Amino acid sequence: MSETALASPGVKKESSGVTSSTLKIIAIVTMFLDHFAVVFGDELYEALPFLNANGFEVLRVIGRLAFPIFAFMIAVGATYTSNIYKYMGRLLAFAIISEIPFDLGLYATPLNEVLHETEHQNVFFTLFLGLMSIFVYEKLKDFNLEFLAFLFLLFAAFAAENLLKTDYGAMGVLCIFLFYVFVNAPVGVRQVGIVLTAVLISVMLTFSPYIETAWTYSGREVHLYNFDISARVNTVELYAAFSSLLLLFHKGVKGRKMNRWFFYIFYPAHILLLWAVHTVIFK
Repeated sequence: MSETALASPGVKKESSGVTSSTLKIIAIVTMFLDHFAVVFGDELYEALPFLNANGFEVLRVIGRLAFPIFAFMIAVGATYTSNIYKYMGRLLAFAIISEIPFDLGLYATPLNEVLHETEHQNVFFTLFLGLMSIFVYEKLKDFNLEFLAFLFLLFAAFAAENLLKTDYGAMGVLCIFLFYVFVNAPVGVRQVGIVLTAVLISVMLTFSPYIETAWTYSGREVHLYNFDISARVNTVELYAAFSSLLLLFHKGVKGRKMNRWFFYIFYPAHILLLWAVHTVIFK
């Protein structure tokens, strides 16, 4: 969900490769499947018990591709946007707009206050903090004060993980910043950096205690991950690394023109739709 992922500003058109539009579509489709599995998880388990062992996890695995793609497109968008202030403003605005749909869809309450004794906010806040870290870095670089930007990056990561407790937390913010650094690096470094960043976030989230094994949805415990409590391992997260196979082929091609607002609105709208359908059918 970046300027390129959401609005595709100024991206080069002459190169060949996977287009920004293609990446955007892949990201929203995989995200939709992931959230469908979350909202309808209990019903899938009860109606199709054989999915417990394999099929249900497929949706979760596919969903792991979404965030690295969105993070990458934030980096590309920050590179090409003509007005980063408006870009940050849109991300923050939709972070606020998306919070009630996010809480309804994932926690069945309009304003989630407690989840395992902690608050939890939607991914737009993560994207906003990642973009702000890039903004601060570029501003301070003009004064040869890049080292101060890394202090801000640490603060933004801390805020995502411990203050706002956003989706993907500190690793999400770091992932966005690293993608930005490598997107603007020489070709060889760029390719290696993209792969390493995708692998890094998948490994760190795999072993992160931040990802919970389950949460309560409408009074029922919905299991979201293949989770080994004794080892604190979320094995599903490892599949996020496969996103690099798509990102490596992005050559800065804009692709088919699409309405910029569709990709902003899709996030809160699809979660709200899933919640409404679930409520009507199973309440």
